Amino acid sequence: MRIVLICTAAAALASVGVAASDPPPVCTAWMNHAGHVWVSPAGRGPMLSNAYFPGWPDGVDATIHVRLLDQNGDPIVAYPAEDIWLGAPVGVPFAYCAGGTVADDDTDANGETTISRPLRAGGQVPPTDQPRVFVGGQPIAFGDLPLTVNSPDVNGDLVVDLSDIVFFTQDLLGGGIVDFRHDFNADGVLNLSDVVVLAASLGDRCE
Repeated sequence: MRIVLICTAAAALASVGVAASDPPPVCTAWMNHAGHVWVSPAGRGPMLSNAYFPGWPDGVDATIHVRLLDQNGDPIVAYPAEDIWLGAPVGVPFAYCAGGTVADDDTDANGETTISRPLRAGGQVPPTDQPRVFVGGQPIAFGDLPLTVNSPDVNGDLVVDLSDIVFFTQDLLGGGIVDFRHDFNADGVLNLSDVVVLAASLGDRCE
């Protein structure tokens, strides 16, 4: 049975006029380190727990942590993982396969879970935006998840095909200006390593 949970981000409690005697459930999401990952509809990209970050050749742990508390401040235990997922604000060109960005596990005894596995998704979350965590279809976090995302599926139709090669070629021949959407390892250079990622991902689609 699906549990319906309507909650608010902890930082928003003071601004929504909620009486202290009857607060809504509190849902929070956070990262311990900023990071970048590239994704594909087939889940071919790196784990969030081994994300890219400039100057850190061995990668960083950009795992997203989620905590759900009820009206009394007690942990919400065993909330379904499939009802907790990573998305993006309206207008951000990020798309994901069904179940492709859900939490790793149901919430534990502390009401906590994580999102750390490779995402099955396409499109981008550029540096000018940030993703959101959704719980039961409601966004609970915005502006505090410093994660950037791009994909060989640059147009976000959840298939890596010829149309994506066209976009990549345009960027590669773009006169030295590196477009975020194809700098898959976030090193500031569009080069052979990015070509390898695109070539390996051709044909990827949601499964």
